[in-house]
Amino acid sequence: KINVSMHHNTNIHTSPPNRISSGTLQQELYELLCCLHQLGRDLPQILIHLAEIVQPQISQDRLVPVLGKMFEEIPLLLQQSPSQLAKIVAEPPQDLITLRLLLDLRDLQQILQQISYLQLLHLTNNIIPPGPNTIQLDFLQKTQEIFSSWSQETLARHHQILSETPLHMERQQLLQLEPQIPWELLHFLIEVIKLPIEELYSFQRWISKLPKKKLSLIVQLLQMEPSAILEIKRRIDFTIQRPDAQLISQQPPSASWPAKQTNAPSIPPPNGIQSARPYLTPQAPYDTAIATISPATLIPQRSASDSVTTHQLRIARQPPSRTVYQRILKPFPAVMLLVPPNSEVSNTNLFVEATLIRSDSEAELPLCIEGNRIVRISNGVFATFKKLKILSTSQQQGTLFRLRFTLKKYVGNIFEQIPNASVTSNPIEVFSHTLYLTEKQEAAPPPPTVHEILPPNGNVGSRVVILGCNFVNTDTLKVRFGETDCSSTTFHEQGTLICVVPHLPKSGAYPIRVANDGNNFCDTKVLFYLQ
Repeated sequence: KINVSMHHNTNIHTSPPNRISSGTLQQELYELLCCLHQLGRDLPQILIHLAEIVQPQISQDRLVPVLGKMFEEIPLLLQQSPSQLAKIVAEPPQDLITLRLLLDLRDLQQILQQISYLQLLHLTNNIIPPGPNTIQLDFLQKTQEIFSSWSQETLARHHQILSETPLHMERQQLLQLEPQIPWELLHFLIEVIKLPIEELYSFQRWISKLPKKKLSLIVQLLQMEPSAILEIKRRIDFTIQRPDAQLISQQPPSASWPAKQTNAPSIPPPNGIQSARPYLTPQAPYDTAIATISPATLIPQRSASDSVTTHQLRIARQPPSRTVYQRILKPFPAVMLLVPPNSEVSNTNLFVEATLIRSDSEAELPLCIEGNRIVRISNGVFATFKKLKILSTSQQQGTLFRLRFTLKKYVGNIFEQIPNASVTSNPIEVFSHTLYLTEKQEAAPPPPTVHEILPPNGNVGSRVVILGCNFVNTDTLKVRFGETDCSSTTFHEQGTLICVVPHLPKSGAYPIRVANDGNNFCDTKVLFYLQ
């Protein structure tokens, strides 16, 4: 056993030794450590939540100190010879909890490396039913059994048939093809089977091989806000798509990215994670400038004037302003919790309940809503409502609707409402059919908008996912990288396109633009970086 003492010389540099070469275990662990370190600096609550997922037995009061020790101890541990380190990793000592934590986080990293962005978007959507983790784990295990039993020929046949089946006939069609499929899996399987064929094969490969422990990690990971999960995957992809042994960020320099310095100072500790020892020091040939992307929506920042004196709810994502009855509300409404310091109310067993109310009188309409109306919430974690449906139209009720979110605490066998902790959404107009949604639109559809490209960098021939809005499924739909059009673009849904990076003249940044008519390309600030 290796006992990493807390009393080593504090002047020791914690960058890996020069003997580390590309592809070694030392480098793999060091790169992961750098990625987690930068995540801790930018988004500490997400790092802490990941640690809670993989090591639930560590109490919350110990978790932050353990993370701090991990950034101290692991660089020292990496000084061991490759053979000695391999033995330690193969059988981690029980008392070396920091290494066990890092290895569990590596398991999570390996899972996310196997899942593509498009698959992840589906998994974080509404296709896995809400409920306790045990029910969701059973759901994924049944899915695993089904995909393990299907050959690629079977998948290809199902994919072709369902792609040509009208929307309202899909469930009936899949049951005719596979009568033994449980009813509760139908929606999920249909959405996955309709993925592009290579994505479908990829999904089958990783879901068929995952042990139960890793399936359980996926279930727990999916409880996080979808944007946070995508951010974690993006950071992981930045650290693994490197052409050589150096830890070079895949994010090119920009106005917010200082040029590389030869005598860079030591990286300060992550916010809220304290250590008496110096942290990872970027020294040639190792550069720890991992990408620092931190959308404000992930960790809400508050000014001193916005201090919280009581528990409060705030809406992080509004429900749609117009929708069709008996359809799942998209975008999914999401609520966040603001907890005052030194609160007398315990932050455990807190839930948010969604109720439907009339917009004119605020009277409740309990019979006009169904779905996951109660969702657990905690400080720093969003409560996302993925299965809400409104069962009546605005014309039937003679009013617009709103959602009221109320904070409650589960005590004994009842939910007790916390005083003054509720928030109400914007109005929602509900129609009987999608025809009425389009009738009110302008004669010409609004121009397309590009919000993001995933991954944001890569090589010629890489498959990428473009996220945005107002994409139209027409024969003239085009995606343009700089001045070069993609040879083929797949319309996946109104906000998602899939394409392959075309041949571009040289490496660098290329603006991503979309045209529904093939001629009028949208303005954009989204860039793709060709390696």
